[in-house]
Amino acid sequence: MTPAVRKTYLIILLLLWAGLMSLLIFNSYLKTSPGTNYTSLETGIRNIPTDSEWMIIYQNGNRMGYAVNSVQNLGSEGYRIDNRTQLSVTIAGMEAKLSLETLARVDTLFRLITVETRVVSDLYSTKISAVKTGNRLSLTFIHGNDTTRKAITVPRELYSSEGIQALIARQGIRKGQTVRLPALDPMNLEVADLVVTHLGKEDVRVGGTTYHLNKLQIVFKEIPSTLWLDDDGQTYREETIMGMRMERTTPELALSTEAAGQPFDLLGAYAIPADQIIRNPRKVKTLTIEIEGLPEAYLKRIESPRQTLVGINPLRLQINTAPYAETLTDSLPYLAANEFIQADHPRIRRKSTKILEQIQDPDSMVQSLREWVFGYLKKWPVVNFSSALEILDHQEGDCSEHTVLFTALSRARGIPTKVDIGVVYQDGRFLYHAWPVVHVNGQWTSLDPTFNEPVADATHIAFLENDFTNLTELIPVLGQVSIRILNAEY
Repeated sequence: MTPAVRKTYLIILLLLWAGLMSLLIFNSYLKTSPGTNYTSLETGIRNIPTDSEWMIIYQNGNRMGYAVNSVQNLGSEGYRIDNRTQLSVTIAGMEAKLSLETLARVDTLFRLITVETRVVSDLYSTKISAVKTGNRLSLTFIHGNDTTRKAITVPRELYSSEGIQALIARQGIRKGQTVRLPALDPMNLEVADLVVTHLGKEDVRVGGTTYHLNKLQIVFKEIPSTLWLDDDGQTYREETIMGMRMERTTPELALSTEAAGQPFDLLGAYAIPADQIIRNPRKVKTLTIEIEGLPEAYLKRIESPRQTLVGINPLRLQINTAPYAETLTDSLPYLAANEFIQADHPRIRRKSTKILEQIQDPDSMVQSLREWVFGYLKKWPVVNFSSALEILDHQEGDCSEHTVLFTALSRARGIPTKVDIGVVYQDGRFLYHAWPVVHVNGQWTSLDPTFNEPVADATHIAFLENDFTNLTELIPVLGQVSIRILNAEY
């Protein structure tokens, strides 16, 4: 397969790992709900762990990197919390390194002051910083050489997720108690409940030694993770979905190349095997499949004029490539710019105008942009979050780079464009993928600049519509879905 369909894997991995570590890429923020009463852990602790915690990261038992977390006590000025993660992954045999760094400053009650996150890999880098003043959170996004800013309203009593472990360690939570915290989803700026439950104590073996530890479960947006802490608040193990696990270790072992093993295979980890071969997937016009394991909440999301539910038990879906009519009462959401799809930036607008020049017909504009993006970008896996301007400068990428750049250029020319995220068939399995959908002449049409398809083939199965701003919604699907091919028509 081409490298260009692989980017969504790393995005999913980053979000999944971020949830495991309680440091989401764009940072979650916690606010204690009225009446919440923190008591002590079962044995009662009052110490904030200040020693650095070194953790080895595993996926289904295979080592993929390490993380180090430290909390520095600044006295009356509060705490400084540092998180650093190094991941080593392979994408179709190509090794890639990824670095995530987060620095948070909180006051003596763990209320947020500032937070900064940096993601670095290959040619691309992303930096997000936030400064809280009252109930205003000022955000700065830096992608390469481009900077965008915005502000959002947040609760005055705002907590940093980087400090949640230390907060629980200080205030405590009793065996059997559940604490519910309203939390801001960093990907779409919506508030959802974060639920922490003390499940009691149990013996856990880590690094050849057995420890009697507090077991805590954390659930956020239906994504569960489990932490095992000692009575001093030190973490010994964390686990979440898709076989992701961290275990406490020494700095020497964390940094040891001899102990590293094989890098994590992103492609294999998130692929959905197909039960039969589709010989020419790019020519499929109608595909009928049976899906198992899809969460009930996704049933309404996956149904559309392009994707028709033809059976419920078992769940059967028929995908066709025909455009479908819809009158847009509000086109603004499909023309909007964000920190990734910078459709309003002068450089993006100039480039869109130059590519299309005298072309006026909407269909011709769409296909010209699709052909230009396909030819402009070198097909290469990119291990980071990339903005349209960065992609324009570096001229390489995979499915999300193709989709982000196309969507920015299309919206800049006034063509309503949305993004579908789901899977596509390639080389005997379904791989996570992203592609644009345009609204021209009163109809929505799916296309794919990654594969240079004027109309996306029917093996493109959409799970959600998204502008790359809320990919956490995809996580509950991972590892849960199986697909059986019933019929493919050409």
